Amino acid sequence: MITTTTILELLKLQDKHNIRTFTESHEHESSVTEAVDGNKAKDSDSNKRKLQDRGSTSDDQSFEKEKPASKRIPQNKSKTSSNNKGTQGPGPGAKSHQQKLTDLKGLDVTNNKILEKLNIMDQNIKQMNTKISKTVTVEDLTTKFKTMVTKEFLTTTIEKVKDEIKDMMNEKIDKLESRIFDLELSNDKLKQENDIMKNHISRQEDRMDGLEDGLNLCFQEKNDLEQYTRKSSIRITGLDDHDKDENIEESIKTVHKFLTKTIKMEIKESDINIAHRLGPFRPRQNRPVIVRFMSRKHKLEACKKRKILKGTQYVIKEDLTQTNQNFLNELYNAPNINSAWSHEGKIFVKLKETGRIQRVFLNTDCANLY
Repeated sequence: MITTTTILELLKLQDKHNIRTFTESHEHESSVTEAVDGNKAKDSDSNKRKLQDRGSTSDDQSFEKEKPASKRIPQNKSKTSSNNKGTQGPGPGAKSHQQKLTDLKGLDVTNNKILEKLNIMDQNIKQMNTKISKTVTVEDLTTKFKTMVTKEFLTTTIEKVKDEIKDMMNEKIDKLESRIFDLELSNDKLKQENDIMKNHISRQEDRMDGLEDGLNLCFQEKNDLEQYTRKSSIRITGLDDHDKDENIEESIKTVHKFLTKTIKMEIKESDINIAHRLGPFRPRQNRPVIVRFMSRKHKLEACKKRKILKGTQYVIKEDLTQTNQNFLNELYNAPNINSAWSHEGKIFVKLKETGRIQRVFLNTDCANLY
């Protein structure tokens, strides 16, 4: 792993190398400059000697004698220049010594900043390495797992889990059994209470039935008693009704005239106890008349002679209670009954299928009569 310490060391080595390279190049430039100055001095001395030789000899001879010398000097310069090129490096376009020093200082400042940042990075990396060293690696986990998870460990763990599950299930089963037992006790208690309530309701129903039967009996007796009070009464419909203020004496006279002249009864006005109209007066409508005789025999005689009135506007009926009259009206509309009538307050019917005459009561189910 490459740390910031390693990077710092590399940068320090690089700085030392740059400084050493710069020093060597500076020393090389100085030696080359001295060699060039020496060559220039030698050339000036040789030129002086040539001029002196030219004065003593002819131009042609001196030129011929000096020609090899002049040729030698350029050869030496070329060698020197070639040597200088090999050692000096770049030519006139290269940076000066002062510029290189300035660049080197700027490089030092940049390197110092980089070093500061690298030092901070080094500290952070050290902290991270410390934290990482404290963490567990995959290899550690694998090794630990291999050492822990053995066959015996698995067997023991499985048995332990089984025991825990078994204990938990047993505990739940115990709770459920206890709850079921409590529910059974509560259910038994509710059953007992339900049986008590059933018995109580049954007794109440029996009592209600008895009360209903008693009420029906009382109602029947009341109806029979009321009907008995009407044993000497009849109702006549169809009698002319022209006076809304008709009184009892006038009604008695009208009834007496009807009985003697229409149905030929031998009766006196004194045999009629009372007679009166029923309901409010309405024009062009004849109100029925209730007649009570002094003797029951006159009522029976009138009912016997009512057959004479068949096909006329007049009708004679027994004076029935409202209950008996409603019951008789229902019998008129029954599909299995041919005819219905009353006699002495008692109601009779004639069946269609058999033609049998039968007495019926208020509690008789007429739909089942055959």
